[in-house]
Parts: sequence; structure tokens; C-alpha cells
Amino acid sequence: MNRIQNILQRNKLMFIAWCIVASFIAYFSMYAFRKPFNAACYEAWTLFGLDYKSVLLIAQVLGYTLSKFCGIRIISELHEKHRAALILGLIAIAELALLLFALVPPPYNFLCLFLNGLPLGMVWGAIFSYLEGRRFTELLGAGLLASTIISSGFLKTTGRVLIEQGAFNEFWMPFVTGLMFTPLLLLSVWMLCQIPPPTVDDHRLKVKREVMDQKARRRIFASYCGGLVCLLLAYIAMAVCRDFRDNFAVEIWREMGFFNNPMIYTESEGIITLFVLLMVVPLALIQSNRNALWMSHLLVIVGFIFTGGSALLFNNYSIGPFQWMIMTGIGVNMIYMSYQMALYERVIATFRIKGNIGYMVYLSESLGYMASVIILLLRPLFKDKEGLLSFYLDLSLYTSCVACVLGMMAFIYFRRKSQTLVPCPSPVTTAI
Repeated sequence: MNRIQNILQRNKLMFIAWCIVASFIAYFSMYAFRKPFNAACYEAWTLFGLDYKSVLLIAQVLGYTLSKFCGIRIISELHEKHRAALILGLIAIAELALLLFALVPPPYNFLCLFLNGLPLGMVWGAIFSYLEGRRFTELLGAGLLASTIISSGFLKTTGRVLIEQGAFNEFWMPFVTGLMFTPLLLLSVWMLCQIPPPTVDDHRLKVKREVMDQKARRRIFASYCGGLVCLLLAYIAMAVCRDFRDNFAVEIWREMGFFNNPMIYTESEGIITLFVLLMVVPLALIQSNRNALWMSHLLVIVGFIFTGGSALLFNNYSIGPFQWMIMTGIGVNMIYMSYQMALYERVIATFRIKGNIGYMVYLSESLGYMASVIILLLRPLFKDKEGLLSFYLDLSLYTSCVACVLGMMAFIYFRRKSQTLVPCPSPVTTAI
């Protein structure tokens, strides 16, 4: 163990701050290789009867979805010594694909975004593997949480500025943005490598995390099938809403009358980030895994109420467009972060499951992104009837109603399942 690791192990506050900063920079940097192209509209091209941006989105999401399916195995079986190399290798492939996107003439360069999405879906799992299974995992994951929300808005702003100032066209802008964030990525990977392994206290409270082979994955799914199916279906509902909002944020804001205001993306997502952090991160302070699991379910249900309720209020002119975009953003991201940071983490800890969070998260995300692709493909069928704004309003309203019921069913399932558990010994407490 090197000097930095010794310092981090002795000083809990420094350890927490280090993990938050490292994970924030790492995932923020990843988004710089994935999201900037969304800042452009690509209105001069069409392909397969679709507007070209939809083609690009479908191509990238297809690659990203396939990456999530690969991650079910690769991330759940990932060994500690291979984490850093995997992160850097995945990002390098993604940036090479963005270079090809700039060099290959449109509309044939849509295939380059498929190649761009193909490696990036596994980056989250590699980063989170440094943080999971610890006493304050939800707190340590705050950096990932914040970067996931605010980076999308910030990088849309960055992309719009690069285009509107005439520095780069909409095909070179994504590659240049990736280059800009490469030094930060390298710094973050080095910081992640300095994080010491979980302690004995962490293992007692959150269970020692282990790699999972195919037999282990099948055994866990069979043991908790009823609850996991409900959670998976609810996650799919959230994923299609969150992804559609993120992919078409520029167009939705325009339909609501917000023109030539690149900062609107950063401002709105900044507010959402702050609110979601205040809701999700305090789960780290709940030492009882069962209580934290119930609170995680509650946040999921509240998130769907926010998403569907805000759509209903906006449809009835009870709130304005800015307030609606904030509320729907809070809703979908509250659900997303509850799953990513707390829900599955506490399921593993509550039921003392021998495995890791990567399996459950990647199973959810693979199905969620597959559903997003289906929505993008079905969207043209409604093109003559409604715009992107109306489509998203209907999508968020109806899926939220169904997902609320699924969230309640999952809560009841795990509540009943937990009543047969034998209480585990209390962990040794360590002051922060």
C-alpha cells in the first residue's frame, strides 16, 4: 500500500472527498466522449426516412445498449487489477470513433457513433467498482451522481459554444470536446487507483463484494425473481423517459420558446443535481441496510410521482416550461440515482448476497437502453401527430403511472422477503 493510500485509510474525511472528486472527474470525462454530439441538430441530412439526429442517436444507443449487455458479464467478472486498463481502453476506442465521425462524410458516418457507444456503456461499472461495498457508498458515489446529471447539460453548453462561435463544425466538435477532457480523464483514473480497498468494517456492514460467474448470476436472479422483475420493468420506464429528455433537450427547449441560450442546459441540470444530491446522498447516513432499502424504494416511487405529476401540471398550464423541465429532470434522475447508488447496493447488503452491484445495474441498463432504441424507432410513427414536446409529455405521464405500481410491488416483495432473514451482527463503528 503506497503513501497516499495510507493517508486516505487513516483520514476518513480525506478518503470521502478523494473518492467523490475522483469519481466525479472520471465520469464527467466519459460524458465528454459520449454526449457532445447531442448539442448539434444535424438538420441538413436525413437517412432511412428519419431526421439525421435520430439516426445518430439510434446508432449510438444501439452500441451503448450492446455494451450494457456485454457489461452484465464483463463488469460482474471484473478483477481489481484490470479496472484502470479497462477504463482507458474503452475511452480510447470511443475517441477514435469520434475522429472517424469527423473524417467520414455524412450520412455514412452514423456507423461511427455505433462504434463510439459500443465501449462507453461499461465505463460506469468499472468506476463504481472502486466505490461499492463500503459503509458510505451512497456518499462516495455522490461524485458519480453529480457528474451524470450536470455533465450532460454542461457538455451541451460546451458543444453549442464551439459550434456557434464557428470554431468547429458539428462533426468535428465531439472529437475536439473529447480531446479537451483527456487530461482530466487520465488524472481521474490515477486518483481512482489510489483508493484503498474496503475495510473489515465495510465487509461487515455491506458484505464483501465478489466476482460473479454465470452460475452465480442465474442463482441470484432465481432467488429474487419476483422483486427484480418489478424493479427491472420500473427501470425501463424511467430509462426511456430520462434518455428521451436528455437526447432531445435542445429541441424540447426550442419548442417551448428558449432560443439561443446555451446556458439553459447547464443552469437547469445544475438545479436538478443539487436537489437530487440532497435526496439520495443522505441514505449513506442510514446504517440499517433494511431501512435504507425501504427509503430507496420510496425515492423511486416519489421520483415517478414527480415525473408524471409535473407532466400533468404542465399540460394543465399550472406550471411553466422551466419549472416543468426542472421537475421532470428531478423525477427521472432521482429514480436513476436511487437504482445506481442505493437500491441495488442495499439489496446486496440486506440479503447478504455474494456478488456485486455490476450484475444488477447492467441487467437493468441493458434492458432500459434497448427500450430507448425501440422508442426512437417508433417515434416517426407519431411525427405527423405531435412534436417532441407533446410526445415526451405523454411518454412521461403514462409510463410513470405504470411504474409507480411496479415500484410498490417491488417494495412489498422485498419487505416480505426480509422478514425471514436472521439479523446480522452490528458492524464496528468508525468515526468519520
